[in-house]
Amino acid sequence: MSNSHASCGSIREWLDAYVDGEIAHCGGLSEQEFVDHVTQCTGCLTEVVAARRVKSALARAHAPEEVPGDVYDRVSLRVREAGRETWIQWQSDQIEMWARD
Repeated sequence: MSNSHASCGSIREWLDAYVDGEIAHCGGLSEQEFVDHVTQCTGCLTEVVAARRVKSALARAHAPEEVPGDVYDRVSLRVREAGRETWIQWQSDQIEMWARD
């Protein structure tokens, strides 16, 4: 592939797909054609590097937080207890209302 404007345009059109590892879907460009062009064209190489940096930064920014192992169990227990307490209170209220009637 040469460094013509059209080649840069097609490279940039499919740049995100290339960075995402989806080169097979890049409008008929082979991975080798893509790499050959990028290694010869500093403008397109700069675009690939920038896209990879953005993708990496986004991956770090959206990384799931590690939650201590017992947090899920403690929260689940509190939810069950709250539900049970609410149910028991409701039943108790119903019995009191029935007894008053």
